[in-house]
Amino acid sequence: PRHDKPFERVWHMGIVLAAQELKLDLPQAVVDLEHGRIILRGAGSMARIIPVDANGYFYIDWILRREDARLTKRNIKDLLEQDRDRPAGGGNNMTNLWQNKLVVVGSTATGNDLADLGATPLDKETNLMSKHWNIANSVIGGRFIHRSSLFTELLLTFIMGTVVAFLTWGLRPLAASFWVLLLIAVFIAIGALLYVQYRYWMPLVLPCILAMMIQHICLVTYRVVFEQDEKR
Repeated sequence: PRHDKPFERVWHMGIVLAAQELKLDLPQAVVDLEHGRIILRGAGSMARIIPVDANGYFYIDWILRREDARLTKRNIKDLLEQDRDRPAGGGNNMTNLWQNKLVVVGSTATGNDLADLGATPLDKETNLMSKHWNIANSVIGGRFIHRSSLFTELLLTFIMGTVVAFLTWGLRPLAASFWVLLLIAVFIAIGALLYVQYRYWMPLVLPCILAMMIQHICLVTYRVVFEQDEKR
């Protein structure tokens, strides 16, 4: 062509690793930001649909930490020594730990600018190169985090707030507190189960704290203070 393209799409390394494993055709990817998805297709019926926001971002599932036993880890110094010794006939007793594996090379050394460190939802400080294999793991396994919509969050908040209001207003304060705490525990357990099993992220803080806890405390305070005053 007479003129080159003004820009070229650059994929995240984790997606490139997954595409290599699944033989996905990245140049033919369908980027449909309007409907919040990126479709990657490979040979046959192989396809992965990545849920994204309007800017093309998706949530990382940080399930594989650097210390995870499922990851093979070695010092690159050992690999370089094997590469040096193999031509001299010293490779007879060597085992290839990396055959048919996706490999990420990164620095975990301590010191200034020797490692890419930062915070994740699970750790205050970790090696951020772990995002590459976590993204690859999500694409390969087809397990992505789906966050509930704003309408769903508002609906859950309204429903839980209404249930708490009826419990608090219709029962004695101690009994109402027991049932509200039990309801909060069940709600959190369901949220955790949905995330672990289906990677569905439903809101916990807004319904539990605002709609349930604060409303229950306010109603109990009103009943204890104002109703007792009216009775007297």
